[in-house]
Amino acid sequence: MTPECAREQDVLDAAAAGRWPLRAEQDLRDHVEACAVCRDVAEIAAAFVEERDLAWTESEVPSASLVWWRTQIRAREEAARVAGRPIVIAQTVAIALLAAAAVLLMPASLRWLRASASAAAIAASSVTPRAADIANAFSLATGSTVPLMALTATALLAPIVVYLMLRSE
Repeated sequence: MTPECAREQDVLDAAAAGRWPLRAEQDLRDHVEACAVCRDVAEIAAAFVEERDLAWTESEVPSASLVWWRTQIRAREEAARVAGRPIVIAQTVAIALLAAAAVLLMPASLRWLRASASAAAIAASSVTPRAADIANAFSLATGSTVPLMALTATALLAPIVVYLMLRSE
């Protein structure tokens, strides 16, 4: 159980007002000498008041013009951030639409690539047997959708990765 005294608040008020101990009333000083609780309170309150006064004298408050200047810089940065949000949203939507278009156009482009590879193979077969082998190898490489999908994913994601790495926030 914590001991209490009815005069603790009086001691705290005197210390906070800067009246302790020299300008405090005599009966309060006599009570503090007789009461262990109030003596501890007076000792601790005096330490806190001393620290408060020390902090008050040592603190360096910046000038009003510096505070105003920093506030203006923060306001401009926030305005630029708010103004840039629609641009970021538009870029995100554009990238999503580009990815969707690439996925939707992939089957048509795959057919075109296969037709081009076949035409190249037929044309090369009449030139030399070695050119026909190269054209067949090209045809086999484009016959699978995996390389095309990997190339498309790389082409789409590389700018996003570079943007995310280079942006400053």
